[in-house]
Amino acid sequence: MKNKNFRLNSSVLLLVISFVISSCSAPAQLVSITPFGEPVPLTETVGIIASPTPFQPIHPTNTLPPPPSAIPLPTWTPSPTVTPSPSPTPTWTFNEAGKVVAPILLYHHITDITPANRYYVSPANFKVQMQALKDWGFTTITPAYLRQVLVNGGDLPSRPVVITFDDGDLDVYQNAFPIMQEDGFIGAFYIVSTRLGASGYVGVEQLKEMVVGGWEIGSHTKNHYDLTVNHNIVRDEMLQSRLDIEDALSVTVTSIAYPYGLVDVYIATKAQEYGYFTGMGLGILTEHTWGTMYYLNRREVHGDMDLTAFARLLPWSGPILTPTPSSYDITATPGGSSVSDKIPTPGNGLP
Repeated sequence: MKNKNFRLNSSVLLLVISFVISSCSAPAQLVSITPFGEPVPLTETVGIIASPTPFQPIHPTNTLPPPPSAIPLPTWTPSPTVTPSPSPTPTWTFNEAGKVVAPILLYHHITDITPANRYYVSPANFKVQMQALKDWGFTTITPAYLRQVLVNGGDLPSRPVVITFDDGDLDVYQNAFPIMQEDGFIGAFYIVSTRLGASGYVGVEQLKEMVVGGWEIGSHTKNHYDLTVNHNIVRDEMLQSRLDIEDALSVTVTSIAYPYGLVDVYIATKAQEYGYFTGMGLGILTEHTWGTMYYLNRREVHGDMDLTAFARLLPWSGPILTPTPSSYDITATPGGSSVSDKIPTPGNGLP
């Protein structure tokens, strides 16, 4: 009986030893799990499995999980999409005092005429030009605001433009004013005071409507004489015209456009003395400084200009993304200067 039990126990012992030996000769193969659940065999073999480090999953940002495949996913590159240019959304940034870059455009008549005349721009061409300015990201400002930024510094759009009209012709109110309103533009209208309300010229109520629409009204003197010929008429032509326009419209007039763009040192000095803050002339410059405030260069738009020629008047062309801040006061009256003694302070021309 003892021999039989010994043989049985020996057999069990041999079976256990065989199982242990076979287990040691063929160690288990470990696997690792990829972040997306793919089993990847490890090349090393180990006899004892240690406690695994907790797996830290990777969470892709704004990406879909890749399909269950061991093949690397290709990088996706979106195809370019052509989209229409948005309406100009100007970005306003602070402009230091002392220099402002802004084209100042000059028009006279906006109406059709035969034969063609350099002073007459057709409403159709004018509309095309205004649309081009809008598409190219221009934002209109007034001469008063230009001067305010020039003296004190202030916010400006990336492409400012001043649009001016001389003489007070009725067709500016009839044709230019509504076209510019459609594009969200404002302008400056220089009036010969003795023509106010005369046949073919704007009247008081029409100008008041334009003022409400954000336009600035300036003086183009009393009778549109060449002031450089006779200085004896300067006071009456320059000062009285300002007082008459202010009285008629109940506005403050701070800008004058010299007839024919002609001026000399005496006239420029008197413009300051008679209460003007800016003086408009002619020229090709689009950069304005303290030294040019009483002869700001304006670029005249001729009736025979196509859009290519019109674009040459501007320092920038082509569309950009460029808005008028809700706080922008287009009718702001420029204040005095505290920046430098070099900046002239206008008087009022009165004793």
